[in-house]
Amino acid sequence: MNKKTIITALLALIALTGQAKKTIVWENPSVVYTNFPYFVVQKVEMTKERTVLYARVTLMPGLEFRIQDSSYLQADGKQYAITGSDSIALGKWITLDDSGKKDFVLYFKPLPLNTKEFDFLEGLKRNDHQIFGLHDKNYVMPTAPVPAEYLADYAEDDQLAELKYDATPATIHFKALNYRKGMNTEIRVKYVDLNNPKDPMLENYIRLNDEGEASINLPICVPQLILAEIYWSSMTIVYLAPGKEVTLLIDMSRDGDFPNTKFVGYKGYFAKTDKAWYQQMVEDKVGYGHGMKELWDKQLVFDHNFVSDCKDLALSDAKGFKADLARYCYYLPQVLDAKKVEKPLIEDKNLSDLYDTVVAEYQKTVAANKQEIPSNAHYLDMTEVAPENTLQTILDKHKDKTILVDLWATWCVPCMQGHEKMKPMKEELKDQDIVYIYIAAPSSNFEKWKEYIANIPGEHYFLTEEQYLYISEQYECTSIPFYAIYNSKGEQTYKQQGFSGVEAIREALEKALDNK
Repeated sequence: MNKKTIITALLALIALTGQAKKTIVWENPSVVYTNFPYFVVQKVEMTKERTVLYARVTLMPGLEFRIQDSSYLQADGKQYAITGSDSIALGKWITLDDSGKKDFVLYFKPLPLNTKEFDFLEGLKRNDHQIFGLHDKNYVMPTAPVPAEYLADYAEDDQLAELKYDATPATIHFKALNYRKGMNTEIRVKYVDLNNPKDPMLENYIRLNDEGEASINLPICVPQLILAEIYWSSMTIVYLAPGKEVTLLIDMSRDGDFPNTKFVGYKGYFAKTDKAWYQQMVEDKVGYGHGMKELWDKQLVFDHNFVSDCKDLALSDAKGFKADLARYCYYLPQVLDAKKVEKPLIEDKNLSDLYDTVVAEYQKTVAANKQEIPSNAHYLDMTEVAPENTLQTILDKHKDKTILVDLWATWCVPCMQGHEKMKPMKEELKDQDIVYIYIAAPSSNFEKWKEYIANIPGEHYFLTEEQYLYISEQYECTSIPFYAIYNSKGEQTYKQQGFSGVEAIREALEKALDNK
């Protein structure tokens, strides 16, 4: 072997050795889309032997999470299985300490070292942890061209809608480019619905199907600005009127946190205005897009500020649709809180008829609710107990007993977890003279409430909004779950916002029992 051959072989060996030891590192990688933003990958390391994810979960202290042992990475249509972990046990529930944070490491079979982006998936089900498009922050994800039809100018018939009542629904269509199966992307649409005057600012949630498409009909009744948000990701505002349609084009491969560029095209009613408005949201500039100032100047936008600030107009002698609308929005919520309010003069027949319909349906619902609730539950309305007397009325039903009061809601996950974790404690203390009182927030789903309480032993109350707010103010409660404990003398001995653990509540109950 000559000298040249030996040198060549040595250089090749050195190159192979260097390649074998090569480590690709992405610090604070970017993400295209995730359904759980509290689960963050802080660093990626790729070698020929394995791929490593350094991750952190951030939640409220005491909450739980787990990473399934079936998790995998996905790149170019291939899957790379999880092989192990540090600091957590795969498939086991992990309870967060007082910091509310947990750092851990996940190991996977090796991705190719030339991988530019990949997905982390527990699976493709809705509640699985999923992170799509993990990539180095210096890498630009490929995006799709925006079809010309989504860049078009105004349609010839695009004109500001007249402010009048119209029951014809409006429609928003969503279409996503670069959509991946399993994204299960949730979109929130926020709008004003006159059919729900007690809480007119409504939110509808829809999910894109496997083709990345979805449509929603909105009973908006009047022209208004509508918020559309790709949950945890990006938002835009569109101007809609009854009977009109707009299509929003999304590119799921666009990078970044809000404000970002996932909304890439608009088609239909006032599409160019919607696009200009969104661009200014992205650029964070002060001012209005083309046509938007005219919308505001003509006061054609019906929003929550109008709902909450319409008292003066409702009590004045003003005429016209805005005056009728103000009276509708001011008086009807009071009726729904069981206050004795005479129907105001509403000249617009459509609004007047809608007022009558909502009142009739509400009265029918209250009557049905009182008949159908379980035996361990109480449905209180304003005609039965005044707000300022509600809490004491409930407590007086259980004089000379130790009482645990639990403020909760059917949509509150920590509340439900607290109920579940306290079941063994309640069983152990069943011989003690303790009454468990559960007061549900009126934002709870009433049907779900009736279903849930069948498995939660205790006394249950579903209150009106005013009753619940008064109790919250008495307790200085700003979030749920919330707990208060009273001894048999009626003295409050414990108060806690947030679930602090079973042991803390047990200790407080035993202390109250000792103070008989």
